[in-house]
Amino acid sequence: VEVDWATRLHTGQMVPLFAFGPHAARFSGVMDNTDIPKKIARIVGLAEFWKMPMAPKN
Repeated sequence: VEVDWATRLHTGQMVPLFAFGPHAARFSGVMDNTDIPKKIARIVGLAEFWKMPMAPKN
């Protein structure tokens, strides 16, 4: 499994996030956008997620 993400332009504007299902409660409240993939990785059992290389910068 390979997990990566990248963006060139973004703002600090808060956006809504909707989650449904057994782990939806983990996504309630205000959170940093970088916490979302970490939470997903924990849910699906990617224990080594934090050791994976980041997406290449162009």
